[in-house]
Amino acid sequence: DYTAIEAVPSVGALLQLGPMAPEEGLNDAERQAVKVFAAEYAAEGYGPVRIARPVGGGEPAASRAAAEARAVLLAEGLASQQIVDDTYEGAAAGPLRIS
Repeated sequence: DYTAIEAVPSVGALLQLGPMAPEEGLNDAERQAVKVFAAEYAAEGYGPVRIARPVGGGEPAASRAAAEARAVLLAEGLASQQIVDDTYEGAAAGPLRIS
């Protein structure tokens, strides 16, 4: 259920995961997509990696997915200070955005 990593000129790359199911975190394909994002960031990225989750009613699922994405990025070698947590206004089932 993820969108492939796409180039976004103002951001560099954007990975959208979701929509987030209420009782679930990331699935295997989404975890793999975060790993690919981390590898591409390590090869060509710069600046902070921003994990943006929607706020608007179902924050526990989005928060859980964001925490899982952060854990994957850390496991793939990114430093904690390279990762910024963020939110955006949107439906609770909106995608998790990593850029």
